Amino acid sequence: MHVSKKIIALIFFIILISYTPVESQSTPIRVSCNLPLSGDLSVYGTAIEEGVRFYQESLANNVKDKVIFDWQDNAGNGVKTLSAAKMQLESQPDIYVSGVKPQYMVIEDILVQRTNMPNFAWIFDSFLRAKNKNNFRTWVNFKSEADLFLKYIEKKRNIKKVAIIHVITPTVVEQQNTIVLPALEKLGLTDYLVVPYQIDQLDFKSIALKIKSFKPDQIFLSGFQHNMPSLIRSFRALSLIKEGNTVATYDLLDAISLMRTEELEGIRFTMPAFLLSVDDKIENWKNRFRLRFKKDPLYTHIYAHEMAAVLYDLAERRDQDNSKSILELLSTTNKDGLVGKLAFNQDGDMLTEVTYGMFKNGRLIDSEHQDL
Repeated sequence: MHVSKKIIALIFFIILISYTPVESQSTPIRVSCNLPLSGDLSVYGTAIEEGVRFYQESLANNVKDKVIFDWQDNAGNGVKTLSAAKMQLESQPDIYVSGVKPQYMVIEDILVQRTNMPNFAWIFDSFLRAKNKNNFRTWVNFKSEADLFLKYIEKKRNIKKVAIIHVITPTVVEQQNTIVLPALEKLGLTDYLVVPYQIDQLDFKSIALKIKSFKPDQIFLSGFQHNMPSLIRSFRALSLIKEGNTVATYDLLDAISLMRTEELEGIRFTMPAFLLSVDDKIENWKNRFRLRFKKDPLYTHIYAHEMAAVLYDLAERRDQDNSKSILELLSTTNKDGLVGKLAFNQDGDMLTEVTYGMFKNGRLIDSEHQDL
């Protein structure tokens, strides 16, 4: 009996000294991204990828591996979008990232069927969760833009005729038909001209002539990055753009690098308010980005950075409490981000403040307080 106790004690001692605590290995969050990384719409997809990668580069390797990204290029093509989605969804990712609007529409029904899978949608829709209640967004949206435009119109007392020139996408058509036009009529502005055009249009001379004949007091320009330069140049050629009479959509920000500052002078355009911030935190981020990528960041880069911050926060919180689903954890996100609080409202949107910017003497300034 005495010998037996010694043997047991020896075995226990050997086990004890040979035991090395092993750090628990958490299961990474798997994120599938289906975005235009080439083609006409690549300015949006590449900004998302670069913003995420830049965030990841600030992390230690053991933290970086907590979220695994699969990047697929849909090239702005519907067939490629669907093919990438079918391949990605077979692997049962935890989270999906889709965009932009034309490509999102191709796979929207498939994403809706994934009842427990959150989808970060890089679309401008005014109503993000109209069809998919699991959509989240860290980008800007057209509802805020429409509200800002209507506020601008309402404060100007000399407006009688409004011209709206917009690219044909469901999101933009929805913005105009359900928000802007009904509100204009409510304000008594029934003399308006709406001129839609196709997404691949680059020649706007005939549209400019139509607008010149209409003689509007206020002009609203909508289009993607590749539409904006020729659209504005056609209007400039006929002297249609005057101080304060032209407002443009968010995409003008993405087209700035393709245009001369004098072409942009005086045009108001919707923009995230943080771009005018002098906060050291944001300025330091921009400077580090310039050093890394040898170019200025777009606002989409920063919103992609915020998405990455949300996803890594999600991974950390799931490690601490895996009793809740990923959807539940995402919905309760609440932390400080680069440009404000990272939290989602009941519509799946991160709260983003937008304002009107403009170029004055080649310098980007906040026009809202000046105009309103």
